[in-house]
Amino acid sequence: MKNYLKKNADYSEKTKKIGYALSNLKKSLLIIVLIGFVSVSVHAQDSETRKGFIGISLGAALPMGEFNKKYCNTGMQFNVDFGYLFSKNIGISAALFGTDFAAKRNTKNSVGLSGLLVGPLFSTATSNGKIEFDFKPMAGFAQGNLYESNDDVSSSKTTFTCGGGAALRWNCWKRFALSGNVNYYYGKPETIDLSSLGIMVGVVYRLR
Repeated sequence: MKNYLKKNADYSEKTKKIGYALSNLKKSLLIIVLIGFVSVSVHAQDSETRKGFIGISLGAALPMGEFNKKYCNTGMQFNVDFGYLFSKNIGISAALFGTDFAAKRNTKNSVGLSGLLVGPLFSTATSNGKIEFDFKPMAGFAQGNLYESNDDVSSSKTTFTCGGGAALRWNCWKRFALSGNVNYYYGKPETIDLSSLGIMVGVVYRLR
């Protein structure tokens, strides 16, 4: 009986020590989280709007054209975006982009667009400069790409492309920002409509 009580007492003491350790660990984690939050807040408060940016983003491409909407699954889109403001709200933008869609019946077959677009940039920011909104009508040229796995044949055709996009940039650091982007691109090489709606997230480097 004494041994049993002694074992229970030892177990209770160990349980208390573990409880104290977990409590201290929780406090330490809470302090780290608070320090990180304050650090990001301070950087955000120090951030001001800048004239230019270059960013990369990745996300889903929703098929919107007659061809890819009927024969393709939801694809992927990758963008490299550039913008520069000549005044407070107006500037120029450019986008290097690529989309890729796998066929519904044979996922080894794929189609997509890749190209370069340019256009005006219309931008506005919140009063503290933490968040900026961009609107970008664009036009340019893209290459429609088609790959058929059965015959191991690929082909391409250049086409005029136009569209537009909207982006939100959160200036959480002095030199970097996080972004959310929605872009619609229209492209129809020959008779194949490869128009798509891209929904992406990315990272932006803020230029001087």
